[in-house]
Amino acid sequence: MAADRTAPHARVYVEDRDVTEDLGDWVQSIVWEEGTELTTQLTLIVANHRGRFTDNVIFNPGNEVEVHIGYGGKTNFLGRAEIIRQEVDFGNSDVPTIKVTARDRGWRMMKQQLALTQSGKTPEKRGDEPSNTSEGPIPQLLEKILSKYSIRLDIDPAYSDIEDTFIQKKGQTDMQIVRALANFYDAVFWIEYRPGTALRGSSPGVRGKSSEGAWYAVFTSVFNVSRQKKKHVFRYYDLVADLTDINFKYEIDTMVSEIQAYVWDPQAVGPEGRRGGWRIISEESTEKGEDPFFRRSRRFNAKIASGPEATKVKIAAAGHSIQVLTKPFKNIEEARTFVKTWFERNKDLFISADGTLPGVLIRAGDVHELDSDYFGVRYRGDYYFSTVGHTYKSDGWTTTFTARRAIR
Repeated sequence: MAADRTAPHARVYVEDRDVTEDLGDWVQSIVWEEGTELTTQLTLIVANHRGRFTDNVIFNPGNEVEVHIGYGGKTNFLGRAEIIRQEVDFGNSDVPTIKVTARDRGWRMMKQQLALTQSGKTPEKRGDEPSNTSEGPIPQLLEKILSKYSIRLDIDPAYSDIEDTFIQKKGQTDMQIVRALANFYDAVFWIEYRPGTALRGSSPGVRGKSSEGAWYAVFTSVFNVSRQKKKHVFRYYDLVADLTDINFKYEIDTMVSEIQAYVWDPQAVGPEGRRGGWRIISEESTEKGEDPFFRRSRRFNAKIASGPEATKVKIAAAGHSIQVLTKPFKNIEEARTFVKTWFERNKDLFISADGTLPGVLIRAGDVHELDSDYFGVRYRGDYYFSTVGHTYKSDGWTTTFTARRAIR
């Protein structure tokens, strides 16, 4: 996909009012940073010549600011964030500046502590540390937290029927609780604003009212996000090259595997006294060294299961994890063999990349292809973009990203 080389253009809205003309050429930079495991942050730096914007209410904390960006005067929605602070700098620079920092609504969840309650239950006491207990289906638990911040839930249907119980201790924030649930269920979680459409008959540059849009929390599996259809192909060192810079990392110092295998035990006593039954064999192992399967430590656990279900295998390395569901095994040795064979065949999934593009409107959580004859078979292919950054200045617009190899 060749980037549009015409001049970039950005529009800024505060509380749904277009303030682009108010800011004029005083905008020095707009930096947007988002990720599937990070809180989105917007940093806006404006020249404050002779205190031009010192008393202007548009930068007051609590106001929501929205950025649209594009080429040739045509802009598209980039994102929305809530102003959390402004900093006025009268330092040694030629022109004083105002730095405005804004974040997605999830930042409020990072401040709120010990807020969950459940009818009929009082906070438990563990020493001097009070805690609240919540239990029920995952969507219900999440909605209970998110509703306090007027955030709607967009959850993967795979989690709809899963029930859980968790305890929020003193000092734990609502965001920490949600992140813990996401980590436990191998999910990714982020918060985004989905805009409404402009009012019919509105002139260019006028957005619809904020009530037409809404804040959403996305809770979905890493596997499903990584397997989505790719959106763009970015090429390097070509006549139509997009990538101005690209770096790959392929490093596996430590591999941690967790196996929850359903195995047939002929010695177990089944229903009505019959011989033979299913057991769940859980195993955690950590391997280090040049041979990733050099055994360092291993733990086992077993319990009787009512019937065979899919075996769950989780493999973690290079800073991220992959979960695989497969058929029941005859024994734990067969499960271990599967882990080793699967890892040998798929260890390229632990490749990561970071790069730079001429400004292009892409989002964290999307899948794109990185392509070049120079990449070889190992590094070319589809990647899941976990973080994306956009930097807009008077001299241009650049996009940066970090990515992981997509699961196919």
